Amino acid sequence: MEKLTLMVPTKEFNNEIISFREEFLSFGSSMDGCSSLKRMNNPNDWLKHIEDLSKIETVPENLVLSTQFIYVRESDNQIIGMIDIRHYFNDFLEKYAGNIGYAVRPTERRKGYAKKNAARLSHLLP
Repeated sequence: MEKLTLMVPTKEFNNEIISFREEFLSFGSSMDGCSSLKRMNNPNDWLKHIEDLSKIETVPENLVLSTQFIYVRESDNQIIGMIDIRHYFNDFLEKYAGNIGYAVRPTERRKGYAKKNAARLSHLLP
């Protein structure tokens, strides 16, 4: 498996964020660990959204404090997947989603990326 870096997304990855989103849309695939990226065309809007979710004073009323990560393949700086860590539950998360949401780029699935990166983050969960 190629080396990946796990990080909080920044505007330097805007083109990769667009590419990642477009691939999911073209495959008709679920984007569960991408914190509303599916409905946001502009990566700057999405980055602002995930920044708001990362601070208790700016989390929208119906959502929860969370931290969004991307995992980037070092050899080509391609976003391979995303992981969203939710710091606590609301009713919806408790019934349907959980603490960790993750998504792997459709063309990169079945290579062990989600398992490897979820294990890296498991120590952060409450």
